[in-house]
Amino acid sequence: MSYQGNVLPVLSPDEVEHTVSLIQQLYSPSTDAEHQQSLAKDLVSIQKTQEAWGLIIPLVQHPDPTVEFVGAQIAQIKISRDWETFPVDQAIALKNTLLDLAGRSCSNGTSRVAVRKLFVAITNLAFRIVPQRHSEWPDWILDCVTSLSGQGATAEYILAFLGIAAEEALRTDFLATEKMTFHQSLTDSVHLMLEAVKKSCTDPTTSESEMETALNCLQLWVEWGVPVDDLTDSIPFLITLLSSRETFIPASDVLQEILYASPLSDGKGSKTLTEPLLQWLETLGESILNEAIESGTPDDNAHSLCKLLIAMEEHSPDWLAARLGEPRITCFLNLVLAFTNYPGVYLIDEEESATALPFWYLFQESLSVSAFADSPLSPQWEMAKSLYTQVVVVLRKKAAWPTEHLMKDQVEKFRSYRRDVGDALMNAYYVLREPMMGGLIDLLYEELQQENHDTPGYWEDVEATLHVIKSIQEAVSVEEQEQLARLWSQDVLDRICASPDPRVRQTMLGVISAYSTWFSQKNPSTIMAATLFVLNSLNVSSVSFQAANALKVLCDNNRVVLAQNSLSWFSDLYGELDTIQDTEKGTVLQSITSVIQALPVEQVVEPAGQVVSPLVTKLSEALSIASQYPDVARLVCINQLRYIAACAKGFTSSQDLLTNDLLSATEEEEARRRESMHTVRQDPRLIQLRANIQDGISGCFTLWSSNADMASALSELLRAMTGLPSEETLISLDPGPLLVLVCGAAERQLSATWLSLAQILITQLDPKKFLWIRPSADPEALALVREATLSLLNTAVQVLGQPGAMEANTDLVQDFFGSCMNAIAMHFIEEMYKLPPGAVNSLVCAAISAMALPERYCIVSGVRFLHTFIDQTLRVCPDNAVLLNQVHGFAMLHVILHGIAFRAPRSTIPNLSDLLAILSSKFFEDTQASMRVILFADDFSYPKGTDKAKKAFIKAVARHRRVKKVKEAANDFALVVRGLEASGFGYASSAAQA
Repeated sequence: MSYQGNVLPVLSPDEVEHTVSLIQQLYSPSTDAEHQQSLAKDLVSIQKTQEAWGLIIPLVQHPDPTVEFVGAQIAQIKISRDWETFPVDQAIALKNTLLDLAGRSCSNGTSRVAVRKLFVAITNLAFRIVPQRHSEWPDWILDCVTSLSGQGATAEYILAFLGIAAEEALRTDFLATEKMTFHQSLTDSVHLMLEAVKKSCTDPTTSESEMETALNCLQLWVEWGVPVDDLTDSIPFLITLLSSRETFIPASDVLQEILYASPLSDGKGSKTLTEPLLQWLETLGESILNEAIESGTPDDNAHSLCKLLIAMEEHSPDWLAARLGEPRITCFLNLVLAFTNYPGVYLIDEEESATALPFWYLFQESLSVSAFADSPLSPQWEMAKSLYTQVVVVLRKKAAWPTEHLMKDQVEKFRSYRRDVGDALMNAYYVLREPMMGGLIDLLYEELQQENHDTPGYWEDVEATLHVIKSIQEAVSVEEQEQLARLWSQDVLDRICASPDPRVRQTMLGVISAYSTWFSQKNPSTIMAATLFVLNSLNVSSVSFQAANALKVLCDNNRVVLAQNSLSWFSDLYGELDTIQDTEKGTVLQSITSVIQALPVEQVVEPAGQVVSPLVTKLSEALSIASQYPDVARLVCINQLRYIAACAKGFTSSQDLLTNDLLSATEEEEARRRESMHTVRQDPRLIQLRANIQDGISGCFTLWSSNADMASALSELLRAMTGLPSEETLISLDPGPLLVLVCGAAERQLSATWLSLAQILITQLDPKKFLWIRPSADPEALALVREATLSLLNTAVQVLGQPGAMEANTDLVQDFFGSCMNAIAMHFIEEMYKLPPGAVNSLVCAAISAMALPERYCIVSGVRFLHTFIDQTLRVCPDNAVLLNQVHGFAMLHVILHGIAFRAPRSTIPNLSDLLAILSSKFFEDTQASMRVILFADDFSYPKGTDKAKKAFIKAVARHRRVKKVKEAANDFALVVRGLEASGFGYASSAAQA
């Protein structure tokens, strides 16, 4: 094999032709997908060889554009990925070769994409040479430009190269010193770049393509970081270019980049940047917008102008707000408002209005901190109110659903647009406050009282008004907002019920949900009308889903007032439950039981039984026919279990028990509440009800625990029927018997569902977790924990102990170790050590095996369990700690150290380091000895893991007992062994993990 100019290897014509043929087949439209995959693998294999360096020149010089591009791509790939295979002393010669090749390619008809890829390769070569050996290639950009120009490259090609140099620099991570060196090489070339850009942009003979390339080059350099003085000098000529239709968009893009991400961003340079732009807007801004509107078709210039306006607001929000009322600011605001009110329907006729929406949030934020924000009667604040009043009118109109048919993706996009409109209107409310709500309700009344209901768009306008009222709820101070009472008038609700468009009723139900907390502090009559509207909507199929959810929210937030004033309605509702769609029954039952829960304790037993008992009876009846009609019985049981679960959720005393009821109640009040609940639970009717529920659950477990739908229903029910002792409800069950059922189901078919439930139920049995409720350990409960632990362990070992089983069932590994066993170790470590001999050793060995898997979450779950197990052993059972380390310490360290070095994903190193830290701090001598044995063993054969690195790692772990320092030492060792020690990526990703 000879070399081209003593730099690149020279391949035989047959070798080159083989690669050309492979490329042409790969990119041929007639090649099928399977063959393409095979060809792609072959091409990648060729690119990885040392001989691939010799393909660069012959492929780039080939007449086929596809082959040309692949040749240039090989140059870039070899330099960026395989640089270590190239002789260091030939780097400058390679530079000269590539520059010569690129220069000739610029003038001999080589495809533009191939030439650009060559420019990328040259820039990547500069990354390799300039930071470490700057003296060998000083002024590399000037050198490249001179070389390319000398071979006839046009100004457009020179500008393309300059843009690529900045773009590639943006993408590359350098270490601090290297970054400084390379950054300076670009800084030294800024004037060269600006001179080239200005020359092309000011020459009247410059082509449109060259002008666009020049401005794109400048935009990339601005993004990289042009010094502020050079930026300032460039702004006047950029604003001049805005006046030309041909250069408006690229010039606007550059100015947006300056406004967003340059030394002049964040409000700097208002004299240089903001004021000249405002002056230009006064002259030509309106004409660009009007031209687009008059043409009746989307206009790229208008779209770019809109983006420029938003960029100006993000750049100078406070500056613009402080000058509200000045003619130039008024012109600016009128333009933004005009874009917000762009003629036509969003998605059907226009999309500009969506681009303008963020402006109103930004501007309101600035108004709120302006000097006149505390002077609501000032002229400026009156102007702000007038402006946002117009915004409300415009956005209410734009929020109306189109009368035209929308495709599915358009429907989702319009919904997203309406959410953004709602956000903008919330900011309008912060300016306008209560009068805005009054005005919207006045508008709703006016719309509903019109006679022309059949006019196209009528109901869409009504729905849009309701949508606006719903959207601003988060900003509305409902305690002070008296206008809302007008929304619940019977006349308004009746007219909405009469709408043929279900969306109107759906939105009204959404309004009721949004303002549900308002009712609890008002006259009960106000909630009655709203509640009746919701109840009457449950049987309307097109709105039943929204009605059920509205009912749930109303009941959650107003259960006491509803229990006191409308219990008979809920009794009637329960009587009509069969008429409600199955998908909504659960939500309705939860609503009914939440109201029952709010009754005085002495009144709850009978209605609770009336609601739940029929469900339990149906469950029992279905179980009785399971042998004859198993499929039918199973479906009925699943439904009843879900309905009972919904009732259990409703009986919970509040949505946020811990943060509301418990924390706000005094100890005496809480004690009385628990005592009252305990007393009422002793009612024979409730005891029998709970027993029947338990029997039903048991029957379902016995028959169908392996069925996925049944498992899901049982899981939902058990989570709802059990909880903290403080959450004890009328029908909540003891976790012990349920745990027995769950373990039995796991023995039949181990699944993540049963493991997760077992963890929840076992945690609830911990007497130490709730000392104020369970003052002492229950021997029966502790015995049950031991039995459950042993059952789950034996099942898991049987399932996961088979070859390859852990790798094939990573979800089970995660839930078994990271959730279930971790919870047992946290709460019942003493009981784990009372298991039969060998059980704990099997468990720890299995966890170590999980920690050795390649899957991240398995490693994390194994580490989590082992860390908890060791920590709790040291705290609660210290006599077992030494033996634990003697038996398993070395095996744990073996997996930890190999994982840190190379085998585990880097994202798990902090987790592995935690386990290493606890072993080192508690068993120091043994850990140090084991580390020396493992790191210097024959199987610890990682090429970059030198003896020096190993000794430094051992020493660092010995010197630092703190977890943070051990993590740092482990991370440094990993960077060395994985070959990332001197890479920007290695340190950047380490910082991200930290």
